[in-house]
Amino acid sequence: MYFLPHIVAIYRRFWTAEESHPARCNLLQHPISPKYTATGLHWLDTAGAKMGKPVKIGPWGGAGGDERNVQAMPRRLVSVTIHSGEGIDGISFTYVGSDYIQYSEGPWGRTLNTESTITLDPTDYVTDISGTFGTAYDNNIVTSLKIATVNDKDPKTFGTPNGTPFHIPVLDGGRIVGFFGRSGDLLDAIGVYIIA
Repeated sequence: MYFLPHIVAIYRRFWTAEESHPARCNLLQHPISPKYTATGLHWLDTAGAKMGKPVKIGPWGGAGGDERNVQAMPRRLVSVTIHSGEGIDGISFTYVGSDYIQYSEGPWGRTLNTESTITLDPTDYVTDISGTFGTAYDNNIVTSLKIATVNDKDPKTFGTPNGTPFHIPVLDGGRIVGFFGRSGDLLDAIGVYIIA
């Protein structure tokens, strides 16, 4: 094994949609160990995460729609708005970038059905995101999301849990600070930016 200044962990898929275990990664618990996501091989600079550099994990979901990403590297989430029904119709969010300017992204998808907004004050942050991806509205999309924060450790589930589960708990003071993914008329896939 080679130890480099920036250790790169490989994320691999160990479980298939037919198996019952959720895709799960415990970022920062064992930063040198190989990790995995639900959608294949991903590279992660965990040394960067330890130094406060945002890293991307994921995405989870289908391959439809167009790629979506942030305008600037995120530092802190301010709010997240989710539209949901049978699945996740769309998501939008506001964040503070590494340049300390506030940005808004989305909506990625459509703004139909139930709208719910999570507002984060400066002392609150996202510590855990979980959900499912599978078939809804005759498309392979993100079907449900659950977002836990420091102040809300038992949040509601948005959408309808259906399909392959995924779970991203962040340990040791890390936090989820933004999202990326794919969308067209619906939220096809979602991934997260994590910072420590």
